[in-house]
Amino acid sequence: MFALAIWDARKSELFSPRPLRQEAAELRSDKSGLVFCSEIGPLSQHPAVCRDHDADALELYLQLLVVPAPWTIYRNIRKLPPAHWAVFSRAGLRIEKYWDLDYTKKTRLTDAEALEGFEERFAEAVRLRMIADVPLGALLSGGVDSSAVVARWRNIRPRRSGRSA
Repeated sequence: MFALAIWDARKSELFSPRPLRQEAAELRSDKSGLVFCSEIGPLSQHPAVCRDHDADALELYLQLLVVPAPWTIYRNIRKLPPAHWAVFSRAGLRIEKYWDLDYTKKTRLTDAEALEGFEERFAEAVRLRMIADVPLGALLSGGVDSSAVVARWRNIRPRRSGRSA
C-alpha cells in the first residue's frame, strides 16, 4: 500500500490520485503546506499535525463501526476518498472526484442470459490471473468461491507472462 504524488514543476502543483482499490492517502493541509502519508500513524506523529480528536468522526465510528472517508479520528487529518484526486498548489488544496458509478442504467437480462454472461466473465477473470512467470498454486478454504475458481482453473491452460527474469 502506498500514497502516490507527482510534482509538476511547470505548474508548481502536487498531484495525488487515489485509485478505487488503493488505500486512502491521509493528508493535512493549511497555509504552511501539505503533509501526507499512506498511513495515519506516521502522519499523526508529524510535528506540524495537531492530534486533536474529531467528535463527528467518533460519532460516525460509533454508528457505523468505521470512520468513512474523508473523515479520520483526528480533526486536522482527512482521507482522500476513492476515485478522487488532490491537487496542492499555492492556491491551496483542491480535491475533485474523477469517476462515479451511474446506477440508473440497468441491463435487462433473462436468467439464462445472466448465467451465460457470468460464466464467460468468470472464465475470463480466472484466465487473466493464470498468466505468470512461475508455477501457480491454489489454497482452498473449503468455501464455494475458491472451489469454483479451482474447478474453472483446471479447464484452462496456464500462460507465461512473456517477461524475462
